[in-house]
Amino acid sequence: MINISTYFKLKVKQEKLDFVDVKLDDDNELFVDPRLIELSNNPLLKNMASSLKFYSSNLIKGIITKNKSQVNYLLSGLEEPKETRLGFGWGNSNGNSIGPLLKPKFQNAILNSDVLSSGKVNHWSELELIVENINCDRISDMTTKIIKRHLIEFTQQQCLNLGIAMKQFTQTDIFNSATLIWESKTIELPFENIDGLEREIIFVPKEIVRRQKDANSNLAFFYRYAVQHYVLNDNDFLMTLPKNGKNNTVLKRDIRKSISNLKETNSKWILKYKNLLLDFKSFYSSEKLHTLSNEEITDIVYVDRFLKAA
Repeated sequence: MINISTYFKLKVKQEKLDFVDVKLDDDNELFVDPRLIELSNNPLLKNMASSLKFYSSNLIKGIITKNKSQVNYLLSGLEEPKETRLGFGWGNSNGNSIGPLLKPKFQNAILNSDVLSSGKVNHWSELELIVENINCDRISDMTTKIIKRHLIEFTQQQCLNLGIAMKQFTQTDIFNSATLIWESKTIELPFENIDGLEREIIFVPKEIVRRQKDANSNLAFFYRYAVQHYVLNDNDFLMTLPKNGKNNTVLKRDIRKSISNLKETNSKWILKYKNLLLDFKSFYSSEKLHTLSNEEITDIVYVDRFLKAA
């Protein structure tokens, strides 16, 4: 394994670093979570949150007004950001992001979504609850692309602090939240040359990442919250289901059996129950979100994933 700290011969490890000390020669199964960015009081993360909010509001506005060209342009820059080394994209030119094959389906799905057109969903990160093929990896990738300008500034400052050499690279996908334009810029970044090919590196603040098992649980958490706090109190819906529980009640497992497509059902529930999404976000941010400890990050970036799996 070759981490940032070992490649650049830094004399500190993860607990002393402000960024994730990723492996440069392998996947790092950590994912940027926009919710952690938005909950932080860190000035850097507040700037990131502002860019995310501006992107989201304009994307949702384009969906509501059926402005296909605006929506497609905003989505056009959301290819996989390999520079961070997060997620599952190592050594795979297609990665697991919104690539050319998936993008048309994704565009059609969000443009034709009743729940998105209703305005009830106000942040694009909530797409994972209602749009097929959108998971924590793709939400992480999309978040990274939208805040890339801020990550570059963070990386440059870290390199100056630690004495890491940089050189100029052309980046063609930097989102300008003031103009809503994907810009091309020549900028300075650190780089590695492990196999004879120079590759840029962008550092990621360690307080905005989550593990796969945590980040991928959003859909399940939302379903359970909706059932517990809304569906079980919906007598009209419950009357359509068998009463296999005690005292002629509906069992939760029978609710689940009645659902053929979970994300379609989530969309219907968000439209039907006015406060569901807002209540869930409040519950989720207070009960389920937390930054990873240095030990939790270390267990991923300093451990060979193949040996760990074995």
